Amino acid sequence: MEAQLIRVSLNGLMREDISKRISAIAAQQEALEREKLQLHARWNSTASVSTLTNEIIAYIFKLHARDQYRDAVRIMDLVRLMAVCQSWRDVACSTPTLWRLINVCRSLEWLKLCLSRSGSCDVDIDFGKKAPSEDITAILIPHCSHIRSVTVMNCVFRSIQSLYPLLASQLPALETLALAQGGPQINVVNTARLSDVLTADRYPRLQNLDLANVTAPRDPAIYA
Repeated sequence: MEAQLIRVSLNGLMREDISKRISAIAAQQEALEREKLQLHARWNSTASVSTLTNEIIAYIFKLHARDQYRDAVRIMDLVRLMAVCQSWRDVACSTPTLWRLINVCRSLEWLKLCLSRSGSCDVDIDFGKKAPSEDITAILIPHCSHIRSVTVMNCVFRSIQSLYPLLASQLPALETLALAQGGPQINVVNTARLSDVLTADRYPRLQNLDLANVTAPRDPAIYA
């Protein structure tokens, strides 16, 4: 009995020693990984591209990821550039104009992130295949002052209706508004309220108005 207790005690000591050794090795591995990352950073710093200023790098990003239809970059192309190194990621995250084209179809978190990184830069809101909702509208309204364009295509009336609070707000930077009602049951009459909402006073910089299956605005000044 005594011998068995001694053996259990010795086994316990061995397991404790092994556990300590495993922890020590893990700590060494973490230290080596940190050193490896530091060496990679020093190596990258010797590359000729690292001599460029952040402004030039940001400009190159714009040229590489430029959207052919708008003065903006394709976000997913930008994300791939950010994955190259920490320095490029920092440049991208700190350049508001790179985040001005916002595709709402991903998630509310993505929308908030893009709006945050765009700062006070004018932004283009493209719903893509995403239907507008009250949650999205609530996120967009605090940024009314720098929304440059809104594009909503092939959405049912209820989805367009959820945008009314945004469209009824002052949008001083809005240059392009594209609304298209779609779906199996199109009812232009339902959009009659829009005709009073869309006014030149609300959108003083509006240049492009593209409406499909939506009641035309009553305000003649909006066509001027």
